[in-house]
Amino acid sequence: WAELGRPSHVVVRSCMDPMAPAGVGRVVEVDTDEVLVDQAIRNGIGVEIGEHVTLAPAGVAHHHVADLLLSTPHSLLCRVQQAELVTSERRAALLSRLALDLIGIESGDRVVIEGLPAEPGGQLQTVTVRAFEAPGDIIERRERLGGGGFQHRFPAARDALGVYPDLPGIFIDRALRSQLALDQPQLAVVRVRASRKDQVTKETREMLLVVVLAFIGLLQVVDLGWTWVAFLVLAASIVLGIIGMRLRSRL
Repeated sequence: WAELGRPSHVVVRSCMDPMAPAGVGRVVEVDTDEVLVDQAIRNGIGVEIGEHVTLAPAGVAHHHVADLLLSTPHSLLCRVQQAELVTSERRAALLSRLALDLIGIESGDRVVIEGLPAEPGGQLQTVTVRAFEAPGDIIERRERLGGGGFQHRFPAARDALGVYPDLPGIFIDRALRSQLALDQPQLAVVRVRASRKDQVTKETREMLLVVVLAFIGLLQVVDLGWTWVAFLVLAASIVLGIIGMRLRSRL
């Protein structure tokens, strides 16, 4: 870790298969002479315990105020799949219902997708798009058509990487895959998390609607005078606190 410059994240690549995609993991310092790679990352890049990997430093853009108030968001490793025609050439992604639940969002909310650095040692390339629940018929058709190695149109991780069961899939088009700097677009591994800006806006809109309606009703029955200013500040503080607690528990 010291030789890599003590980065917060690293890009992990397999030394066994040059065609295998790379994966990104967060660094946790441990007292050992070995590199311990999480199982999700091992499955993503198709390596087993005892095999060799290469590590390269990578940076991740952080919003320190958001991290302090809302904590670090959950990220989900997903396997990139070619987009279906319905979302091709559109800034949208399809995810399974379980994947949406794991990152704490509903269908139609925005997600941040993190790919690979555009240059060695650089920051991960990211895109923000709307994520929709993938219809069951699309998932079934892709499973039926998928198979074979990297030379096939829809390669399967089971055949190309020897991985089963695989990571949850994410359907994105070629334009988004290029923006994410994925050097191996087929079966690439990306990190997906909820857009905290989008979730804060959504929660604030819902909470403020309730507070404004309650405040209007209170003004009609009680003469608050100048104390309405203090009441408004108190109500705003309570709303922000509730929003923060809801988002911390969900994201």
